[in-house]
Amino acid sequence: MSAIGGCCKWLCFSITFILFLVLILATMFQNTIVYVNRGPFAAFPEDNPRGFQSPSEYHMPYEDVIIPTEDSCELKGWLMLHPHPKKKSTIVFFHENAGNIGLRLPVVKSMYDSLDSNILLVGYRGYGHSTCDPSEKGLKLDSRAILDYAFNSKTIDTENVFVFGASLGGATTIYSSKFYEDKIKGLILMNTFTSLPDVVDSMNIVFKIFRPFVLSNFWPSDERIKSLTLPMLFISGREDEIIPKEQMDLLFIHAEKSRYRDFIKVKDGHHNDTFFHGGDQLLEKILKFMKKCAEFKHKEHSQRSLMQVKVKL
Repeated sequence: MSAIGGCCKWLCFSITFILFLVLILATMFQNTIVYVNRGPFAAFPEDNPRGFQSPSEYHMPYEDVIIPTEDSCELKGWLMLHPHPKKKSTIVFFHENAGNIGLRLPVVKSMYDSLDSNILLVGYRGYGHSTCDPSEKGLKLDSRAILDYAFNSKTIDTENVFVFGASLGGATTIYSSKFYEDKIKGLILMNTFTSLPDVVDSMNIVFKIFRPFVLSNFWPSDERIKSLTLPMLFISGREDEIIPKEQMDLLFIHAEKSRYRDFIKVKDGHHNDTFFHGGDQLLEKILKFMKKCAEFKHKEHSQRSLMQVKVKL
């Protein structure tokens, strides 16, 4: 009995030690685990397979962009431009988590052509050629720096800017949009989450149990979106295998202060293929939303002008 008892004590001690070690490692290397800046292919766009390397592969004229952040990092990306770019709308594309900006080029090309828009696509810190290491605090600074760049650009029409955020990009977008609500024409969110704790809890019961002791990245989009008033379009792949579709449903509900909101549900869309599963119908609905936002912007401008006239009188 004493041998069995000693063996049980050793086993319990070993399991406890291993769990403790796992928790310590998960805490220490959490940003490396959460922010998958390498992705399935390569660290840098030029090392990706063909079709994922450069806008030139899709015959999109572009400028290389370098954006400094408040904490002295450099974010690098591309500004894809139409001829006479000031006559077009511009979409600021906040990308998903895994991989560099080159992996977004097929979606960007589709937007560029079908939505007749310039596209600003910039990698977060630690992604592709952008410097520094990723973290929640860092990506908040990145998102604001990217929007600052867009709204101070001399190349595009800064009164005709839309913001698109997919997955992690949705969280960065929801955060930064509150600082530019009077400038952003419309916000488009695709397959993003209510919060990072909610995502972790949805994975399995073990993660849910230990998450409060480990997780230090939060991205509380469900709380932040409640105060946003700008027009919003929600795009949800109903077969999303990474983020439960119910989280997009909740974000739509929480966005009750939005002046105008719409919801597109892509029946067979998974986390990474929703855009292409939606096809031409999805693009037509996005374009319809953008036109609706233009009507809102024109109406608001007219109302402000009328108010100014009344004040003068």
